[in-house]
Amino acid sequence: MLGNRLPQVIASWFRPEWFELWKELGDIYFGVFYNVIREPRFEFLALMQVLESFHRGKLGGQYLSEKEYKPILQALVNAIPDNVSPEFKESLTKTLNYGYEYKLVTRLAELLDLIGEDLKQILEIDEEYIKWLVRTRNNLTHYGANKKSKKKKSFDSQKLMQAHGRLSHLILALILKEELAIPEEIIQDLLKNRRSVGKLY
Repeated sequence: MLGNRLPQVIASWFRPEWFELWKELGDIYFGVFYNVIREPRFEFLALMQVLESFHRGKLGGQYLSEKEYKPILQALVNAIPDNVSPEFKESLTKTLNYGYEYKLVTRLAELLDLIGEDLKQILEIDEEYIKWLVRTRNNLTHYGANKKSKKKKSFDSQKLMQAHGRLSHLILALILKEELAIPEEIIQDLLKNRRSVGKLY
């Protein structure tokens, strides 16, 4: 299938910048598949973490540099009312500390742009699906708050399993296309074949 591209693929895999990133993400990614106890919520959160970290390592994802954001952060912190409790002020400050970084929904949208329209259609991931992914991730991360209202806006167990397939194969597509330079038609055939035998979602 790869033919004379194999040496290039191997060389791409061992590029220092990719190899360092994969050392951080590989344990999480493969841990999802080789964990003895399969827990859909854990697997979903782990795959979302891999995608977020992949974007950060590949594209960065900052509205401006940390240095440029510093005076903005200080102005925002100074604007917190004096009657706010110290604990609440500390919580707000921690949240504001990362205000210069892209939101998760933006990161996922940019990753989808990398793989292109054809692969997006195979995976059945669009803008609306991204919103569901992010809401579900946020609700699982902050489990228990406004439980009734959140239940309607999050994936149920069946949808979580479907998301597992889509996310794991999105990660696979990103690695093959962006890091190993595998031709898109080969990736399309791979994903279509896995879907036809029930291994995609």
